[in-house]
Amino acid sequence: MENEPPSTSQKSDPGPFRSWTDEDSDADCADAVVPVVAFSFPIWRSFKIEEGRLAFNWPENALRRSQDLPKAFHDCGQFYFVRTEPFLAQRRVIMDHTVPIIVPEEEAQDIDTEDDWKIAEIKYSLLLERRTS
Repeated sequence: MENEPPSTSQKSDPGPFRSWTDEDSDADCADAVVPVVAFSFPIWRSFKIEEGRLAFNWPENALRRSQDLPKAFHDCGQFYFVRTEPFLAQRRVIMDHTVPIIVPEEEAQDIDTEDDWKIAEIKYSLLLERRTS
């Protein structure tokens, strides 16, 4: 439709939703599905500031190349699907059988500050431009 808003995802493959909805699946059936996005830089080379001085959080990675470190992810808070029974038993969103839906970085933005909001607007503009061209 002409006035229909753009879809929130270009993906049509059900991916992890397949195991989520497949009641015949036993151990592979997910208790929860959570969208995640990769950190843009490996957190394993991150710093902390202690008493005004810079220090590595993980000094053992100080000389490792960032591309050789594993990717780390965080939830992007877009939605959470959980099965009621496991959720009530475990009382947490990231349960023993939680599967991720990996969201591209350009489709997610944590908004805590005005700068975050500006970045979200830029990402949204790029997505709209990409979908209309």
